Amino acid sequence: KGVVDVTEFEGEDVEAETESGAIRVVAERTVRARSSSGPIHVLVREAEGAEPMWLESDSGSIEIELPPQADLDVQARTGGKIDLGYPANVESHDGQNRASFQLGKGERLLAVQSRSGAIRIAPVLALQPVEHGARADRNE
Repeated sequence: KGVVDVTEFEGEDVEAETESGAIRVVAERTVRARSSSGPIHVLVREAEGAEPMWLESDSGSIEIELPPQADLDVQARTGGKIDLGYPANVESHDGQNRASFQLGKGERLLAVQSRSGAIRIAPVLALQPVEHGARADRNE
């Protein structure tokens, strides 16, 4: 229980789990995280490697920011809402929303699953806050 905050980590791979607290991770390459009811927020700086990445929550929301050079086969499923910062379709069937899409060559699995929480998957820049009243220009 409690918050798992792995934002000042020097290694490349992160595994985190909590029952009811939030998980916040900034990782170089590989992330595996599970929360029963808390939200998960992950920023992946590089998505290199072959190990599958997975994020799982029973009822908490999941938000993941991916680097522009990611080569991922993204599979997302939830009973909640799916919001994508990528051109992909969300399909609904039997109370479950699903999205499946490929980034780059799609060589590595990224599985994101929540029983009822919302899922947001977007490029790193799409979720960055604007500081000091500056205007964010995403076309640069």
